[in-house]
Amino acid sequence: MAERVIRHRQRATPTRTGVVLDSEVIVAAAIRLLEEHGTLSVRQLGTELGADPSAIYRYFRNVDALLLAVADRMVGEAMDGFEPSGDWVASLRDLAMRGYRAYLAHPQAARAVAARTSDLPNTARMIDTIIGVLLSAGFDGATAVRLCLSLGDLMLAFATLDAGFALLSPDARKADEATWARLGTLDPDTHPHIAAVAGHFSPDLDSFPATLDLLLASFAALAPGGAIPGRP
Repeated sequence: MAERVIRHRQRATPTRTGVVLDSEVIVAAAIRLLEEHGTLSVRQLGTELGADPSAIYRYFRNVDALLLAVADRMVGEAMDGFEPSGDWVASLRDLAMRGYRAYLAHPQAARAVAARTSDLPNTARMIDTIIGVLLSAGFDGATAVRLCLSLGDLMLAFATLDAGFALLSPDARKADEATWARLGTLDPDTHPHIAAVAGHFSPDLDSFPATLDLLLASFAALAPGGAIPGRP
């Protein structure tokens, strides 16, 4: 009986604007609202969807549950089209870069949900895939879990940081970029080490791929036998 009642409550019906309400439509609207306003409320969703705000509770028990679904949608975007390769390090790099790009595609949503954890379908699939790649490389279970968390946390930390930069005003971004150029002009008498590498400062430096490669190099060094399939 309870199952039938839940299904009845979630039956897809048009709102007053003609939108057929379901969980996917609500998540998409939530992402739009986050990107446009940086905030999310049931009242905003009701206005966006042309529905009574209480209708949202037929699909999500509260806004927090909806935010977890937003995160899961972005992870799903990251996993779309992923195929593991014979090189386990390359597979992990691909997964991390996919996650990073998916979160940066929705910077406001990324900042809202990057610290959250869920066991929703896409997120569970991502974790299961990473663990599977690590197990295939010969790591024991405890190490595979630890490395999985390290990889995920690095990706989310950089996605949050770079999302914050992307959301700055154009003037603020230009000011920050100009600071890198000014570093190269500092007095070598007071900043000798900066002066020694002055020619390498650039606003175009992309820290995440370089830091990701450092992390994955440490994974490879820890791998049983140190062997990386597909590499000499």
